[in-house]
Amino acid sequence: MDRRGDKPKLRGYKATPQSKRSLRGIALSARQKLDLGDGAIDGAALLEKLVLFGITYDIVEDSFLLDFGGVEASWRPDELCMHVTDSTYRRLAQGNGRALFTICHEIGHVLLHNNIPALLHRNAAPPSHKLYEDTEWQADTFAAEFAMPLHVILNERIVTADGIQRRFRVSAQAAEIRFKALKTERCL
Repeated sequence: MDRRGDKPKLRGYKATPQSKRSLRGIALSARQKLDLGDGAIDGAALLEKLVLFGITYDIVEDSFLLDFGGVEASWRPDELCMHVTDSTYRRLAQGNGRALFTICHEIGHVLLHNNIPALLHRNAAPPSHKLYEDTEWQADTFAAEFAMPLHVILNERIVTADGIQRRFRVSAQAAEIRFKALKTERCL
């Protein structure tokens, strides 16, 4: 499902196929390597931790990414640099859940799509690949697993979207999508 609950749409490039299970494992491993524990993620601190692993970020004017559909952040594998708009960074520092999901999404690109051309958010031709091969679906799925780990949801018996939102300090929209996806997978 996409963010609105419609049938998922292909939005990215074709990538190596990934299942939800494999993305879940990659997200859990990343949380462990970044020493994030099971708690909610402090987005600004997360960016600083990435630097320790050679991943830099650059705060750019919002207009810098306007030519690319007004994206809030962009991973540049050729530069090993994440461009984050100023407004997104400010919201991230204030604990905004949408900004956090945006950064988690870009970390998904960092870990999964270094062999794909820069500017992943642009696509000149309509995609013609499977959903599980789509870079944007993979990054969104990774971000959900990274920001809202399934094992915590299960261990703490969180059974509502509101509970997910409060526990992980994510947006209501991200929590609702995560909740519905987990119900569909019969994890909850």
